[in-house]
Amino acid sequence: MRAGLGVAVVTILLTHYDARPIFRILSRERPAFFVAAVALYLAGQAMCAYRWQLLAAILKVHGRYREYFAYIFVGMFTNLFVPGLLGGDAARSVYLGRRHGRIGEAIASVVADRGVGLLGLFWLAAAAAIFLNFAPIPSSVVTPTIAVGAITLAGFLAAPLVARLIHLMPRPLRRAGDSTVLQKER
Repeated sequence: MRAGLGVAVVTILLTHYDARPIFRILSRERPAFFVAAVALYLAGQAMCAYRWQLLAAILKVHGRYREYFAYIFVGMFTNLFVPGLLGGDAARSVYLGRRHGRIGEAIASVVADRGVGLLGLFWLAAAAAIFLNFAPIPSSVVTPTIAVGAITLAGFLAAPLVARLIHLMPRPLRRAGDSTVLQKER
């Protein structure tokens, strides 16, 4: 549905506007830059697959790197046709979980992968707000960005201490924390 909608929008734009300037601009682009962009994109996806493999290994879902790399692309392909962003994550979870007979752990690994990616995005945005302040961005945008980056960094750094204090937490939190710590120790 999304792919069809995308094709329809591009078709409408090309029929209502002259496409020749677009093709002229594209013809002047250097193929080396296109190849470099594709290579960077693939390198990024390769790192994402490796990160996901490490997170899944914590949950005892062991697979070959090639498998994770392929499932990353299955998820991206699925996101083209399923409305929303969760379709690709669901596909990644199902493929990995069925292959290893551990659906719950596969879902948890995909959620953890998304969480780690979100943390990295917060940190990148905070660093950009601090160090790359060339454009006049209002402080109402910069301050919360830096605050969220700092808070998530503090939470990340405090996680090992929190894990040691699980036995002091209320029962529901303690049970959830115990199962996570036990998964790591096994």
